[in-house]
Amino acid sequence: MTRAPLSGPRAARLVLLAAVLVMAGGCRMRMGNEWALWLLAGLPLVIALMIVGFVRRQRALGRFASGAAGQKEGARRWGWEQLALGVSLGRRAVKSVLLVLSLGLLVGALARPQYGGTEKMLKVKGIDLAVALDFSKSMLARDVRPDRIGLAKKEVEGLMGKLTGDRAGVVAFAGSAISYPLTTDYEAISLFLRDLSPNDMPLGGTDIGAAVESGVKLLTADPTSKKRAKVLLIITDGEDHEGMGVEASKLAAKSGVRIFVLGIGTGTAELIPKYLDDGTQDGFQQDADGKYITTSLTPEGEGNLKTMAKNTQGIYIRSAPGKISIFPVAEEIRKLKQAELKARKVTIYDEFYLWFLVPAVILMMLESLVNDSKVGILRLIWRRRKEEEKT
Repeated sequence: MTRAPLSGPRAARLVLLAAVLVMAGGCRMRMGNEWALWLLAGLPLVIALMIVGFVRRQRALGRFASGAAGQKEGARRWGWEQLALGVSLGRRAVKSVLLVLSLGLLVGALARPQYGGTEKMLKVKGIDLAVALDFSKSMLARDVRPDRIGLAKKEVEGLMGKLTGDRAGVVAFAGSAISYPLTTDYEAISLFLRDLSPNDMPLGGTDIGAAVESGVKLLTADPTSKKRAKVLLIITDGEDHEGMGVEASKLAAKSGVRIFVLGIGTGTAELIPKYLDDGTQDGFQQDADGKYITTSLTPEGEGNLKTMAKNTQGIYIRSAPGKISIFPVAEEIRKLKQAELKARKVTIYDEFYLWFLVPAVILMMLESLVNDSKVGILRLIWRRRKEEEKT
């Protein structure tokens, strides 16, 4: 039993049915360069120009043939009349169709058809974190146990234990700043902080601006840091004798560094213990007039810390009375890492532009091989010369 060949309408219905089945089966097709499809709107213009050009050429050849007919001897000798009227309309149409189809396929290739789509995770590089810890003598206050600096060190050590794949560095600051470079050796950072005390700082006082500058330099010195999120965590009681913290935060924002601030202390004045070289306490800090020096997280100081965080799209966290908790900071860092992770998730599509490009090239080659004349001019000239040689 033989099957009848598919008719045009029947074939079209089958193609449409196949397209519906593919779409229903979850086919995910897209164009990498959708803008290129607008070039298809130019194909009608190309077709119109071809028609106009063909008509003008036929008219010109007709006039040429009429003129040659007046010189019957020359026309018969070289066959110009035959050549002028020997353009094949069928071949000319074939050449035009091949050219239009090849142009359409080239546009399809330029649009980059893509199919499928598999999600792929790019290599996660983590974040760069610099912890700027206040080592001024006011951090010796005991409104938390054992004191502000002691508990802050413990919290930072706990934060280091939560980092995975992130680089971390430390900036210890008072009147000036010293830094420990970025590393993934978190134990080395803990040892660095463990053996450091306010008495080891080369210059007394508190300069938060210097801490920010050192932290930004630490986070931007490495060229690879450009592709990583950068966070500067400042742990301080808010005293800033130089008053340059807010200005420094603006420079940090331009460098792409976000500032997280953990404010330590209460609004109540606290005495600052004084220690001898052997570590024993010797009363409390006094000024030149013999008055006791106190420390507190003033509204002005806290306002500056909030402004610093806001300038860099960071956060400010106030420690609870009697304790320091770095957990909110660790949670924000976790969210930041999740955002980085999501940003690195990409969809990879299979490219199918070659299915359009190869046929386009083949059609262009075929178009160049098709001769639209019934009698080729080279063949005509060769034949006439042979006739002259015989005579």
